[in-house]
Amino acid sequence: DAPVFATTGVVCEGSNFSLTVSNPVGGATYSWAAAGLATQSGVDLTTITITDADAVNVGPYTVTITVGACSANATVGSTFHALPDPHLSPASTAFCTGDSLNLVGTASLSVTYQWYFNGNPIPGATAANYYANQAGSYQLYVNDGVCDSTSAGINITQSSLPVVEADSISVCLNGNGSLTATRAPTYTWSAGTTPSSGAPVSIS
Repeated sequence: DAPVFATTGVVCEGSNFSLTVSNPVGGATYSWAAAGLATQSGVDLTTITITDADAVNVGPYTVTITVGACSANATVGSTFHALPDPHLSPASTAFCTGDSLNLVGTASLSVTYQWYFNGNPIPGATAANYYANQAGSYQLYVNDGVCDSTSAGINITQSSLPVVEADSISVCLNGNGSLTATRAPTYTWSAGTTPSSGAPVSIS
């Protein structure tokens, strides 16, 4: 009789799957062949396992069963499904205390989203973007209803706001004065709407 296969259905990219003859003949030689792939043959080789599925190794496969001078064959194929392939696009990987960082996720297919923080799902974080307000590792899990995938992690850092100390002074009309600030690496001074970089700044 012609071989009958256990159905494999849809195979997700990168997964492992098996093909099995469900009406085996004991002592027969089984030869599995697919275009572009090496043939696998053996006595009682009723099942083959394919690792790291891609568009080529999903088949279709033809298995030929040989007993003595007699043989029969049949062909089985699986449907290959590419992963949704999520990506993260932060504007930067750092934010200041009291602020947040907008993480934006994209995927190659229509998907549902779930954001993760330090390996744990964030409750309610199921939109395409997420505003991160804690330092740590963020990932995006996506599911297109058939296959799912998780992005690589992105590490977000949080910087403390600088503490700036500045003296206040009194200046007489038409007089001169100097303001001095300390404890910050860079400074921008402004009076009204006109900024000025550097420290100190003179007033005249």
